[in-house]
Amino acid sequence: MHQKDFTNKSFFMIFCFPGNSGRFFKIIIFSMALLPFLQATAQDEDVAGIKKEYAEIRNQLSDFRVEKKELSGESAEGGTLTAYYDDTIVRLIVEEFFGETGKRVTEYYFSNLNLFFVLDVTCTY
Repeated sequence: MHQKDFTNKSFFMIFCFPGNSGRFFKIIIFSMALLPFLQATAQDEDVAGIKKEYAEIRNQLSDFRVEKKELSGESAEGGTLTAYYDDTIVRLIVEEFFGETGKRVTEYYFSNLNLFFVLDVTCTY
């Protein structure tokens, strides 16, 4: 996902009317007032895209090839590293570390070989 940039000059140039600087100034002020709304909308779209990709990966977990490795010496009670592959492309890596009083699970989600989301959960008991 990429962040949409609504602050560049081309965004404001759309509203330029030659020979009417007063009107141009009012349109610039109006455009700047809309900027927080446009940025929030872009962020909402990015979050929606992340949620969609996350859900797709979670729904396809049973279809993925799985590789698991024990991680000794990384925590008091050991841990595991599990990678989920769609053919040869990694989609999810899950780290689990176990301790005497809890565990930590970190999930790394990938889309087109790019990390797009990390979920880090620590449980104590």
